[in-house]
Amino acid sequence: MNAVPESQISPAIVAALIAGVTSLVVTLLTQFFNLFSGPRIERLRSELTGQIESTRAELTDINSSRSARRDYEYDARKRLYAEIEPLLFQLFEMAEQSYFRVINLARSARLGALGTDETSWLRADGYYLISSMYYMVLPAVIYRLIRNRMTFIDLDLDEQITAKYYLTKIYAFSLTDDFILAQINPRLDYDPNNKDWSNLVAADPARYRRQGLVLGDMEALLDQLIKKDEKGTRAMTFAEFESELSKEQVSEPLSELRKLFLKFNPTTKPVFARMLLIQGCLSNLILESYELQGTAELRRSIERFVESDEFGKSFAWADEQDVSREDRDLVRDYLTVRLSWIPERGKRQGMLT
Repeated sequence: MNAVPESQISPAIVAALIAGVTSLVVTLLTQFFNLFSGPRIERLRSELTGQIESTRAELTDINSSRSARRDYEYDARKRLYAEIEPLLFQLFEMAEQSYFRVINLARSARLGALGTDETSWLRADGYYLISSMYYMVLPAVIYRLIRNRMTFIDLDLDEQITAKYYLTKIYAFSLTDDFILAQINPRLDYDPNNKDWSNLVAADPARYRRQGLVLGDMEALLDQLIKKDEKGTRAMTFAEFESELSKEQVSEPLSELRKLFLKFNPTTKPVFARMLLIQGCLSNLILESYELQGTAELRRSIERFVESDEFGKSFAWADEQDVSREDRDLVRDYLTVRLSWIPERGKRQGMLT
């Protein structure tokens, strides 16, 4: 049988052959790739599933943490406001009283009513002496009351409350800053620790009489001025304070406070006069802090007040004189440095003592 010549093969047959071969090749290639890629795809699918589950678990933990944080902050804010808001209401009134008492003391000095003899309005155990002691120390007592509550509250939740806490702290510690205030320009000769101070003080009281409290006396004094009753702890009332001073045995811290105010005169006690100016300006700053946000605004408030006519005229110790440029600079510089005690939000843990 003769073979069919190549030129006579039907195009249809050729196409069929090509299609068959192509199908065979595709089938073989598919099986080849499936043989090697199947395990890899399964492995990738398994890894991807694991990552998805891990991410889902992390998101669940994050949501749970955020929910717990919201619950904590809600409860903590309730405790914060319940514990501190009543104290801040009292602080506003106390700051007003201390502010106007410094103005009153300055006016009394200009009138010549703060002499060094028995004609002084600040003579032993007179009402003006006792009330001045009481009203000037009260803002520091608020500091102590807030600090005593800090085991139960989180001040970091409210920036304004934190600022007020630190302002009262600055106020309290200003009572112990007599040496610092004496060293600020223009420097004052101040040597109350001189071994022979008792013999020297009569001739030069401005130099040798102590014009501030030591830290231990300040701490003990604030503790003494806190009373506890069925409603909790509170500041001592004026009647209770007066009663303490009338006792035969007055505590050493209270006695030291009385020595500061007894027959105070800005000439014989110039360091304490500076301290009173600081406390008067701090009281004004506390009052303004109810409407201010952040330490930058507090610094601007200090600058405005120290340069104001109100400060210049109301806080002048001498008759018909303005507060000196040196005293304005002293008050501004001291308070600006002390405002650095107020830490940034979120950095306060462990710094509120």
